[in-house]
Amino acid sequence: RGQAVQFNQPVQLLHIVSNKFLKCTSDEAELERENFRLSLAEFSSDQTVFKFVPSYKHQNESEGTIYINDVVQVASLNLIHNKFPHLHISNKITVKTKNKKPTLHKSQKALQESQNIGYNKYKEEINASLEDPTKLKINHFTSPNDHDSEN
Repeated sequence: RGQAVQFNQPVQLLHIVSNKFLKCTSDEAELERENFRLSLAEFSSDQTVFKFVPSYKHQNESEGTIYINDVVQVASLNLIHNKFPHLHISNKITVKTKNKKPTLHKSQKALQESQNIGYNKYKEEINASLEDPTKLKINHFTSPNDHDSEN
């Protein structure tokens, strides 16, 4: 805490609510089966170590410190098929539900179609990809508890 994070420095990503570490496994992802599953782990291991990777050439040429609003890629240090898998956000995938179509008035049907509500659900996931990294923007996180201590 309080130290600058550098590109390619080993880090662990902690899910605040569950107090568990992000983990990359060689199990296939749920939606994009060519990619790998991410999960949360109670304990630290080789599978819970990641690094921030520069997204742009000018980041490689800088002193290596990561700043708020920087765009980065996140790679697991857990090699899979001799490659470092990168975090990847899947495309939205439409999933048909088994619910019956509700009987709707004409105006409700138009609203449903415009908002895609009802019997279609959309799913997406964050997984790990060997081929298609997602660029992520670093945002400043402030816990609600941080504001309480200022008062």
